[in-house]
Order: sequence, then structure tokens, then C-alpha cells
Amino acid sequence: MPYSGHRPHRTLDTLGTYCPIPVLRTARILTGMKGGQILELLSDDRGVLTDIPDWCRGHGHEYLGCREEARHYRLYIRKV
Repeated sequence: MPYSGHRPHRTLDTLGTYCPIPVLRTARILTGMKGGQILELLSDDRGVLTDIPDWCRGHGHEYLGCREEARHYRLYIRKV
């Protein structure tokens, strides 16, 4: 699902890392964010396309979607 919403409050670059690093770093960053803020996650690990939405459902955060670019993905999460 493409994201066309608000500008993110933070961007997390996990390019060049693979499971479970993007999920672990996402969890750490979201801990320090306020409810309602949006995190943009950059990743070139195709696994995040299923791992991040699943993780969001399990932890109560809102998965807002993804934009696929030439060599990486931009995923968006709203902290609840």
C-alpha cells in the first residue's frame, strides 16, 4: 500500500542491514517517540514488507504503508 500522508517526524536508515536489525532498530526508535508521531523506515531488505506490518499489529502501532523506490523501500509507522 503506498503512503501519501504527512511528513515523518523521524527517519530511520537501515539500508544494508537484514532481519532482525530493521525491526529491532524500529522498536528502539519508536520507544523514544511521542504517540501520533510518524517514523519513516528506509530498508533494502525485502523482508520488512511483511515483518514491519506484522510487528506493528503485534505492538499496537499503525502501519501506514510503503513506497518502493529503485533500490529500497520507505515504510511509514505511526506510534500509538
